Amino acid sequence: MKRRTVRKCQRTISTDKELFEIERFKKCSKTFIIRNTLDFIDYTLFFNHISEKLILNLKESCENTSIKFNLVVDSVYERILMQEVQDIAFKTSNVFACNSSNFKKLLNNMFNKLLREEADFKQKGSGWSLKVIETLQLRINIVNPLKGGTYIDLPSMLKIKKRLSM
Repeated sequence: MKRRTVRKCQRTISTDKELFEIERFKKCSKTFIIRNTLDFIDYTLFFNHISEKLILNLKESCENTSIKFNLVVDSVYERILMQEVQDIAFKTSNVFACNSSNFKKLLNNMFNKLLREEADFKQKGSGWSLKVIETLQLRINIVNPLKGGTYIDLPSMLKIKKRLSM
C-alpha cells in the first residue's frame, strides 16, 4: 500500500490558509498545520497567537472519544558566518486527553518542552540562529481503548476444584 505523503515545502505553499488539515490515516489520525503567516521570529509570540486555535481543534477532536496528540514545529536556522541553512523540527511526545482535560495547561507544558529543545539545539550547535518559523503541526490520534462487555462463567471443573481446595 503506497501512502501519499506531503513534503515539507509542499505543505507550506499548498494553500493560502493559515490553518489547514491534511489526512494522515483515514479515521484514526489527523494532522492540522498552522502556518506562520504573520512571520513571527519569536516562538513565544507565535505560540500565544495560535494557542486558541489549537484548543478549539483539540476540543472538537475529543467530543466523542479520547485522543493522543503532539506538536511539531518546523523552523529554518542559519549560520551567518558559514552561510549554512538547515531545516529543523522540534517535537513533543504524545499526550493523552479527553473532554475534561485542561488543554491550556497541556499546551503550555508542550510549548515549554519545545522551547527547552530549541535552547538545547542552540547550545550544542554553536552559531545557529533562527531565521524563520514556518509551521506548527498538531498531530491528533484517536484512542479507541478496549472495552469489556461480556461475562464468561468459569467451567464447572474449575468451580468444583476451587470448592474442594477450600
